[in-house]
Amino acid sequence: MKFSGSGKASTGGLLLELRPMSVVELVDNALEVCSRHVGALAATVLPGYLLLGAAILLLISYAEMPPAGYTEEGFGFYFLLGGLATIFMFISHVSHGAGVFYLYRAETGLPVTAASAMGKALKRSGSLVLISAVTYMVAGLGAFLFLIPGIAAYSIFALCTPVAMVEDVTYMRTIKRGYKMLRDFFPRSFKAHVLLGVLWLVMLLTLHLTVIIGLMIARSFLDLEVGVLAKAFTLGNLTYLALLNVAILLGFSGVFSALSVLLYIDVRVRTEGIDIERRIAALPEIKERARKAGEVAA
Repeated sequence: MKFSGSGKASTGGLLLELRPMSVVELVDNALEVCSRHVGALAATVLPGYLLLGAAILLLISYAEMPPAGYTEEGFGFYFLLGGLATIFMFISHVSHGAGVFYLYRAETGLPVTAASAMGKALKRSGSLVLISAVTYMVAGLGAFLFLIPGIAAYSIFALCTPVAMVEDVTYMRTIKRGYKMLRDFFPRSFKAHVLLGVLWLVMLLTLHLTVIIGLMIARSFLDLEVGVLAKAFTLGNLTYLALLNVAILLGFSGVFSALSVLLYIDVRVRTEGIDIERRIAALPEIKERARKAGEVAA
């Protein structure tokens, strides 16, 4: 398969080896897949998450530092921001669906473009919005209990979006099939998402440490007064913490799509033998290439 930064992929062999993968391989391959398709992911997945990130920052900053003379009108504005954040959450899931469709076809040797992936996601937007509503509602309830139950709840629905985008089934069948596919492999999905959460935490602490070191350098070597910034750039500042998390969200947006695709492929390889199906389907093409190569050699 050949890939160009314009967001086009053409057939000519698989980029991804279709085989069962360990949990660590799932996350590692998700990062590798994203690195291969940066241009397409920036065009499909990133726009929705940019809107979501902006809404989250506005919502949290307004909640932490309400303007002077806070009134009922101010509460109405805050309610409006919450509504916009919810709408943008749905939009981000449509973008996620576009990324899933693009990565699945690109990594399995099927022709696809970023534009066709977005068009497909828009056609399936109804199912994607309903999937995201159920997913985030259940995951949100789990997160109220503790972080791990939230991740577990999110992991249950990890395959619903790939099913919706790849198999073109109805909404209820999407939920049913996504759950059924993960029924015996839920621990793998859960462990992969926990590992991704650990990477998220490492990135969060790394970014915070980078900011602290930057402030130290500015104060020690450039003689700049950074006292106010030092007080603001603490993890206790919700706006600053949200800013760090939104930055990571944007960087990880494509990884979520890639991990969903890899989980989907992994489960189908283990239960439905799609790797064997693809090899059988590729036999005529391989034979034709061998014949042409033989003619050239002769």
